[in-house]
Amino acid sequence: MPTVLADPPPAVYVTLVLAALVVGGLWVRYRRRALLLAAALVVVCLILVGLIAAFTESPREQAVRKVKELAQAVSAQDWAKFSEHVSESFSADGLKKGDLRGGFDLATRNGVRAAVWEFALTEPVEVSDTRVVIRFDAKAEARAGGQAFKHLHATFEKDPDGQFRLRSFTPFNYVQKNQRESIPGLGR
Repeated sequence: MPTVLADPPPAVYVTLVLAALVVGGLWVRYRRRALLLAAALVVVCLILVGLIAAFTESPREQAVRKVKELAQAVSAQDWAKFSEHVSESFSADGLKKGDLRGGFDLATRNGVRAAVWEFALTEPVEVSDTRVVIRFDAKAEARAGGQAFKHLHATFEKDPDGQFRLRSFTPFNYVQKNQRESIPGLGR
């Protein structure tokens, strides 16, 4: 399914609504059958785009869902659930998928709860049928009360089984969103 249909930008809806209003207004003014059919066609297109968007998960929507599930897995201290959303070919700043286990275990020992929000596509937009890059904000809060806020760019790629999985991520300062930082507990 083309991304423009599975995850249409607001401009698609605005254009279709404006077209329906213009053609509908012309029909009210002139009462021509062709204008009525054109208005009906635009309304049908608007409904179809809405239905396709509602019932089809786009690559971006799948990536957002997976990030939320990764955060839930950290909070639930469930490595199996966490690792099923990370690609076997994961690589970020020299870290491989297996290296994430150490950071996950540290988070588990400290009772870390994770939260994610403020999802958006990167600028420039990087979305295709096999790859999507999203940006979002995240917070990790330890049982003892310490907190860490980060802004992240995450790359998801479609694995051979057809599922998008985390391929890499880049952490940034929460306030200065273009200043790269590390994540405590991860690294060599």
